[in-house]
Order: sequence, then C-alpha cells, then structure tokens
Amino acid sequence: MFYKSNFAGISVPRPVVWIWKIKCVKKIKVFMWLLIWDRLNTRDMIDRRHCAPVDAILTCGLCAGSRETLYHLFFDCPFSKQCWQHLGIRWNTSLNICQMMVLARVLFRPKGFMEIFSFACWHIWKQRNAHVFQDVRPYFNRWLVSFKSEILLHICRACLVQLQLLNLALGVGS
Repeated sequence: MFYKSNFAGISVPRPVVWIWKIKCVKKIKVFMWLLIWDRLNTRDMIDRRHCAPVDAILTCGLCAGSRETLYHLFFDCPFSKQCWQHLGIRWNTSLNICQMMVLARVLFRPKGFMEIFSFACWHIWKQRNAHVFQDVRPYFNRWLVSFKSEILLHICRACLVQLQLLNLALGVGS
C-alpha cells in the first residue's frame, strides 16, 4: 500500500513494461533494461562516467566509423543496420529509444517483436564484445547464425514448459 501510494503518479514507458514480459532468460531482460536506460558500457558511456583512459579509443567496436554511443551501436552502425534490414525492422532514429520501440512494434507485423528485438540486440552486443575483447572480426553471417540459434533455443524452452504443463495436467510422470 505504502509503495503504491508513493509511486501512483509515475508512468513507466511501455517498452520498460514490455521488457519484463519477454519470454527469455533473465540476463537478456536485464541487458534490455540497461539498453533502454542507456546504461550499457559502450565506449561513450565509459567516457561519460570519466572511466576511460586519456588515450581511449571511443569509436564503434563494430565499424570504427563513429563514436560508440548506444544509438550508433544498435541503430546507426552499418553492421546493425544490416541486421535490422534482414529482420525487416525500420527505426526512426529522430525519436528517443522508447518511442522508436513503440513505433517499430506497430510497424512490425509478426508477433514476438520484443523477443526478436531483444535477441537481435543481444547478439549485436555479443559481436561487438567479441571484436573488442577477443579481436574477433564481426560478420553478419555469424550474427545471423547466433541469432537464429537463440530463437530456436527460445522455442525449445517454450515447448518444454508447455510439455511439462501438459504432463502435469494429464498426471503423467506422477
């Protein structure tokens, strides 16, 4: 009661609510929460926190063409643009990230937008990190294979849960 009365007038952006309803592992939900609030440790974020060395490289870990901001890394980078184009998701980068997500969700017809968006971002981030920390060059085909594997794993988890519920309802295995 006390909690609700203190926060009654606060409205949360819809994408923030959508994050916690995604059917995926918690680490991806937390990752998406950090992404929406611009708290991922991009090179720009590390610099804004005054944690980057004086001679730090601040360009994108995927294309090395622009400063690695959240918007550039996930929406303006040529690598990311190729990923979104493949998925048929278009972004209006003149909006803030929550507005971008609301509009993209409306324009994206298939169900499961948040899962697809989340898995795509997760694997863009993993490609970036592999390049930054392991010197593994990012390739679209590698991203696509890992993205598809994540989707299949997601489907298998969902089927397993449904099978367990069905077995429980039928009394199988008890």
